[in-house]
Amino acid sequence: MKVSIGTLLRTVARLTPKQVMTRPYARIAPRLATALSLRRKRSAGAERRMRHWAAVAVRPVEAAAIAEARGVLSGSASHCGIKVAVDRFSFDSPSRLWTYEFHYRRWLTGLALLCRSGEISAADVFGSWREADAAATDEIALWEPYVLSRRLCSEALALGLVCEQLPADVIGERLNAIEHEVAVLGFNTEGHLGANHELARASAFATLALLLAPERARHSLERYASTLVSQVDRDGLHEERSPAYHLIVLADLRRVIAALNAAETQSEWAAPIAAQLASVDGQMTLALQTLLHPDESLPMFHDSPALVSPSAADLGISTAGASGVYDLAESGLCGWRGSIGGAPAHLVADFGSPRPKHQPGHQHAAPFAFELWWGGLLFTSAGVSTYEGNGRRIFERGAAAHTSLRVDGSDPAEIWSAFRMGRGFAVADRKVSDSGVLFRCSAVHDGFLARQHRRTISLTADGALSVLDEISGRGDARVEAFFPVAPEWSVDASDNAVSITSGARRVSVSSSDSMCVDRDFEIARRFGQRQRTACLVISNSGSLPIRIDTRFQLRTTA
Repeated sequence: MKVSIGTLLRTVARLTPKQVMTRPYARIAPRLATALSLRRKRSAGAERRMRHWAAVAVRPVEAAAIAEARGVLSGSASHCGIKVAVDRFSFDSPSRLWTYEFHYRRWLTGLALLCRSGEISAADVFGSWREADAAATDEIALWEPYVLSRRLCSEALALGLVCEQLPADVIGERLNAIEHEVAVLGFNTEGHLGANHELARASAFATLALLLAPERARHSLERYASTLVSQVDRDGLHEERSPAYHLIVLADLRRVIAALNAAETQSEWAAPIAAQLASVDGQMTLALQTLLHPDESLPMFHDSPALVSPSAADLGISTAGASGVYDLAESGLCGWRGSIGGAPAHLVADFGSPRPKHQPGHQHAAPFAFELWWGGLLFTSAGVSTYEGNGRRIFERGAAAHTSLRVDGSDPAEIWSAFRMGRGFAVADRKVSDSGVLFRCSAVHDGFLARQHRRTISLTADGALSVLDEISGRGDARVEAFFPVAPEWSVDASDNAVSITSGARRVSVSSSDSMCVDRDFEIARRFGQRQRTACLVISNSGSLPIRIDTRFQLRTTA
């Protein structure tokens, strides 16, 4: 993919000095770590701590792990929405991300669960584990910090689940392997990436340190806690503003808390850290409850599929029961939940700037995007189907894949490669209220350079949803507003009139501007699994300023 020098420089300008300085080392760190690291010594009781921890930590991933294990055993593994035939533990794969997912070894935890149920023997599991180790020795992805973090916790879970069925020498062998891998992870901080990658590494390192030697885990746990607090906003949402990554970070936090409980350390330093982690858990849980749709799916903002594993339900989290307006002001997400025409409804909008500045890899160029759930998902986005650096990835990160807006065919940010952003945008004059309506939010952003875009979304008690876009500046422009519709709804268009229906629910669309329907639009509610649907496109061309006033009337029929 070609990129201009200016875009590249603006991308580099986002980085912190720490990222710049550590990036060269990060490229060679995995190989250095595997060559130079020694075993991290464990203390007495490691097996017992791992067993108690695994009994708690496995619950959220149990169903997914068993499903993956059955796929591996049958020779047909499925990861990232792609099913391929595998020769047991062959590491040939159709994509880099597929390789990563396979290396996470959640299937190994699934095999251990099948051992506990008596479906297969523990000897079979650990024979396969050794085979996988041998096959993957030369796979550098195996030792990349994020992958290693996931793999280590899966391996520890597997061992904790079946250690009662194994002889002492096999347990010792596997603990020695985990000790070595923890030492390898100690060489790899992922400071050049930061954000959720750095946090995943810190959480895995703290978890295993507590299980192996809790009396020497203070530094690891303090490092994790400080990194976590620095990345969670005061409103409880993770700084990358992606509901799916927020859920992953929360699941990792609960795994650390479970390890701290299993360690049963009596050290004075442990109590305040435990209290701090419990407080952050409460904040993050409340933020997630607030954002969940009524069916407990996730809003598809910023590399967040609607359906992930583990899900919120797997963590015992359900949607908040309260109705009315909410505002996660620091993160920029806001919304309203209640009922329209007797059907549950949830409107959630992203009125925030891309964050964090130094790592916008999961941010999309879609300011003021929103989702509407009304008896089912109605207005949504294209989701995320791939992390490969291709045209589909660029599209899914752009405005045309969301309920957002483009000017002259351009996105309001410089999106390039799979996880890069040059020029971004800043949101200002943000207001959220329920004055005279059920919900209203308004803000302006500068992503179109000399032209400003203001959007105002309002929802009234009679089911009238209004989206007003105002583009100011000089000269002529073509403005396009996009409204992707979920596949469960049918879209009928004729003579610049559009109706959207699903069962007894009907949405009438009106606009003074040109309306057309793109029927080749695809969305991915799960990673890698796309569905055909329709996208309503409303456009206006002429001299600035330009207004696009779109109104949706929501009604139920008898």
